[in-house]
Amino acid sequence: MSSAAYKPCACCNNDSRYLKLWVKFFKGKGYSDLEIKQVENYVVYVRTNVGFWKVFLAEDRDYILFHRNVYEKEKSFDELIIGSYHRQSDVKGTSSIERIFNYIREHDKAKVIMDEDWRKLPTRTKKQKKYYKAAERCDKKRQVRNVFSLFAQLEADNPEIKKSCFV
Repeated sequence: MSSAAYKPCACCNNDSRYLKLWVKFFKGKGYSDLEIKQVENYVVYVRTNVGFWKVFLAEDRDYILFHRNVYEKEKSFDELIIGSYHRQSDVKGTSSIERIFNYIREHDKAKVIMDEDWRKLPTRTKKQKKYYKAAERCDKKRQVRNVFSLFAQLEADNPEIKKSCFV
């Protein structure tokens, strides 16, 4: 629980009401950068500037985090709910929805940094170093793809180049 000790009353203490209470709590606790909406009893959707998330309350009362595969910012909240998600594998199931929301914030901060320049990613912790290495590998792959697409474009513009290279 949080330091504010918000708890559902004994009469209302079922999982769905418990989740609704947490959603209400986080909306008022300064998580204004997260658009939080409970659509189904055990599912909460979270929209940020750079991503769309699904938080599911499993039977063992652990929250499981899913991330939308493709995020189109111009779509409405209801349109984004429908679509494919992947399990955010680096987040284990947890009984703390606050931990989930904090992860979403940190992930999206890193995403913004990566879009700007991946070399500015923090590298203090083991996990941050792992993400930094992954971003570095992605950048190298992107550079190789760019070179190959450049060659393909040159060959398409000048067919005689392709003939002279393979003779």
